[in-house]
Amino acid sequence: MNGNARTPSERIETLSRAAKPALFEAAIDPQLLTVLMLANLMSPTLWQLRDKVLARAHAKYPNEDHLRQAHITLEMLAYVNQHFTHDYPMNTAQKVGLAEMSDIRQRLGAAGVDDALDLIRQHFHHRDEQGLLTPALDIFPVLNQEKFPIFNYSTIDGLRAMRRLLGHKKHKPMGVTICADEATLTATLANILHGISFADIFLLATPAHYTTFLRKDGERFWCNGKPEYFDKHTWDKTCATPGSPGPQAAFAARLPFLDRLISPLGTLRIATGESSIPKPALDRFLDESRAFFGCTLDPLKQAVNSGITFQTPSIDASDLRALDQLSGGDHARQVISDLAKAQPMSVFDQALYCIRDLDVPYPGAYLAAALHGTKLRGAAARVASWADACAVVDTIAGTEPVLGARDRLALPDEVLLFQTGDDVDKGLLLFSLLLASAAFDETNKASAQLRITEHATYCTFQGRTIDLRTLTPVATPTGRDRLVLTQASLNA
Repeated sequence: MNGNARTPSERIETLSRAAKPALFEAAIDPQLLTVLMLANLMSPTLWQLRDKVLARAHAKYPNEDHLRQAHITLEMLAYVNQHFTHDYPMNTAQKVGLAEMSDIRQRLGAAGVDDALDLIRQHFHHRDEQGLLTPALDIFPVLNQEKFPIFNYSTIDGLRAMRRLLGHKKHKPMGVTICADEATLTATLANILHGISFADIFLLATPAHYTTFLRKDGERFWCNGKPEYFDKHTWDKTCATPGSPGPQAAFAARLPFLDRLISPLGTLRIATGESSIPKPALDRFLDESRAFFGCTLDPLKQAVNSGITFQTPSIDASDLRALDQLSGGDHARQVISDLAKAQPMSVFDQALYCIRDLDVPYPGAYLAAALHGTKLRGAAARVASWADACAVVDTIAGTEPVLGARDRLALPDEVLLFQTGDDVDKGLLLFSLLLASAAFDETNKASAQLRITEHATYCTFQGRTIDLRTLTPVATPTGRDRLVLTQASLNA
């Protein structure tokens, strides 16, 4: 986690990745998965889901005065499995689009991107060798064109927004997920459902696949994404099935190229042996995973035998404990905001950008994330005037906020994808179109401004101001400012 960004532009870039975590960003900086977990804690939607899971668990076990952790955890995993739809790579490509690998390398650095890409290729070659590379999974045709499906990782509210792409189905799921979403969602739910501490949540992962390992009070669970999850009994039963090659091979069949262990405390990179997970926490995980899987997993054994180099943890364990007694989304926001003020650029600080809070000190991060958008750049290429930019916004028929509330900012690519947005969402779209268009000179761009107030959003350009509620000119913006953006915000 780049908590020590050296320049304003580096700081903005780091925070922009938190605002829009995606596959290659998280492959390079695995603690973005922790940022997503923390952001989920602040969503009222997550707490509503918690109540639904608890109600189902109590209805299923009516004679239990105190539900066992196993009852709640298995009900949670079943609920996520039933109510969220998993999206596959080429389905994602069709819905969300493709990114140019050259653009990704230029922005994130070729070395980290290509390391992740090698692991992804290995994963899908393995699927092919198993005869499991269906058309929906076959990314090789687009890889051969030096493109890649756009995999954005989302909070639960972003997952709900993806429902808009499913058309007018009678029974829509709660959301659309990919495996990293499922891992962070189940991890966060486990914390608020029955207090599985963040210190006891681990993701066993590779850039191509994320899984969740949970433990509390001697009970352990492994969620291998949708639809496969195990408690100790079902894992042992799987490994004891006639013809089963045993636990090592059963695990490798599901996660063949495990290369990282991610905890809110830090990350173990198995290939290098570098660990920001403290030794006591890593030792505890090794004991717990051995007890669950019935063996020390080969990649972990090799890392231990080669020697682990312990580095500074990403989070102090005492800060994690402050998250174990939350009462709701507002309480989570207060605790995380307090931790963010005390630890600028930490995962707590970045979580506020991931939830897209308007009240952040460096809103230029949202503008930077917006300008990276593939759809935004495509739309901006067709903008040659104020009127053109307003026409793009005017074609967005929906008026509902993408993320469900006016104090949560959607990025332009999301507004263009889902064809909806309130004045705040559409305001950032309009402002970004003007800055991204090649038709305007730098003097015009330098004087442009976006103002989001308590009740309205205004965009000023070439001496004119537009009210985004009506797309009509106004003489003077009114109301207390919540967020102000200019081109200079990119280097604030």
